[in-house]
Amino acid sequence: MRLWGVMAAASATRLGSLRRLVPGGLAPAACAVGRSCEFLPVEVMLPAAGQGALGIETLAGRWVDNLLQPLHDPVTASTVAAERAFLWHLGGGCTVPIAAFAQCQGTELHMQGLVSTPDGSQLLRQELRGPVQEPAQLGERLAAQMRASGAGALLEALQDDLHPLPAGEGREERD
Repeated sequence: MRLWGVMAAASATRLGSLRRLVPGGLAPAACAVGRSCEFLPVEVMLPAAGQGALGIETLAGRWVDNLLQPLHDPVTASTVAAERAFLWHLGGGCTVPIAAFAQCQGTELHMQGLVSTPDGSQLLRQELRGPVQEPAQLGERLAAQMRASGAGALLEALQDDLHPLPAGEGREERD
């Protein structure tokens, strides 16, 4: 199988690529889909890992590979690999409040990660840089750094809230 990393709309690089493909059509399309015309900067809100990226998976060595090659964006593939590695190493999924955002800056990836409680009352946000050639390692290192800073406890408490043990299995019954 081959996974093609196709440009997406979660970063300036990704937005720039889309603007070249659909000049003037990006904001109206985003407004129509999301019914909101306000774009939140990453300083305010980090997206979910891989948010806005499109992946197309094919069998390796097929004729369609040549058709998809122009769509492949190595920068997007690298940033999404870092974000997904971060999510995976924290044990996150669709229902866990974990965010990740990687951007290519020259020969480095700059990655930001966030773990919070669902209500946002507790929040841990950190960042890390690493070589663009090692995106998965960068995601893993940031996940380890955040676990060491308390993300593990936040995630463990969240799991207890999402999947409480039945009464009689280590917890007292609640009224």
